[in-house]
Amino acid sequence: MNIPRDCIERKLARLVAKLACWLGGWNLKQEILRSDFAQMAKVCEAVAGRSEIDSFLDFKGVRSLAYYRWQLGSGRFPKRMLALLLKQLFPGHLGLYINCTKIGSGFVPYHAMFAVIGAAEIGHNFCVYQGVTIGHAPGGAPTIGNNVTVFSNACIIGPVHIGDNAVIGAGSVVMKDVPEGAIVMGNPARIMARRS
Repeated sequence: MNIPRDCIERKLARLVAKLACWLGGWNLKQEILRSDFAQMAKVCEAVAGRSEIDSFLDFKGVRSLAYYRWQLGSGRFPKRMLALLLKQLFPGHLGLYINCTKIGSGFVPYHAMFAVIGAAEIGHNFCVYQGVTIGHAPGGAPTIGNNVTVFSNACIIGPVHIGDNAVIGAGSVVMKDVPEGAIVMGNPARIMARRS
């Protein structure tokens, strides 16, 4: 019986990923990751209906998310080496840098290549796209509320507060507080509409 090569490779990849996760004590079924996967399935239809391991293998955003939640690279020397191997075999998004003490459940790094997320705190159901910069300035870092979406190439800089349900448009530069439910765009960002 002939088994297609891609089928054998797929089974091998699944086995290696499961083995590495088991050895490292990393769990794809942990509660916060399940919430992240559920939110990602709402944003990206391709993720919906897939198992956790298949989502991990097929989507760099899911891998980046898992690595952040697992705090990959921390712990004792053997675990750090295993984490390095896992990242080499199954890389996440290229250039995605996350330096945030708390990101609530439902975090979706959707096509988030070359994004820098350096907020003080981020709430639940946060969705970020490629090329976004969220960073420190003299005085502190941004605080982002719940259900916020930041589109491509937007910049949020300094100790600003982004209210719940806000939308930051593509290419916007935010250096002032954004009220709850506001849709902002432009450089500097201005309120264009409000979400009900």
